[in-house]
Amino acid sequence: MSRSLWDRGIAGFAGQMGVPPRPLVWPGGRRPALTVSERLWLLVPVLGWIAAVVARRRRRRREMLSLDQQIVSRPFRPQFWGSDPRRQQLARLVCETVADELGWPAPYFLPNDPLEIVFGRPCNGAEVVAVFDGLQQRFGYDVRTDKAIHTLGELVDRCLEAGGVGGSEK
Repeated sequence: MSRSLWDRGIAGFAGQMGVPPRPLVWPGGRRPALTVSERLWLLVPVLGWIAAVVARRRRRRREMLSLDQQIVSRPFRPQFWGSDPRRQQLARLVCETVADELGWPAPYFLPNDPLEIVFGRPCNGAEVVAVFDGLQQRFGYDVRTDKAIHTLGELVDRCLEAGGVGGSEK
């Protein structure tokens, strides 16, 4: 019987219990912005623009590797999502879908992971729209219209309120 990454967790942490690890954070502790060198490159027509794009892509790749290391190195247990089995099941569904659609190396997300980071992976945007559309279709909840939601835990809770795992299909 094949078990998903969610079920397996990380083997090295199998016996440890306790406080969940810290939420995902941007490398350097703040949201990435253009660096000084990237801004200067933008002042040079054509060749500078190309250099700025190349520099940004390299920096973005380093940032994504750092986030990948954060998520793979953390222990995971469904208990981090609370004791409600419906919430754990919905969290599993959302985490596995997000990891699969957006290219995360593992679905080891925590309730306090910021949506800005979880949905901030480089992609063409269609993947994020597909996840949001799936949530709206399944639960009747549109995350794009709710500005008060900032963490993955809040997203799971709103979906539970809107219809939950065993809720009615809309």
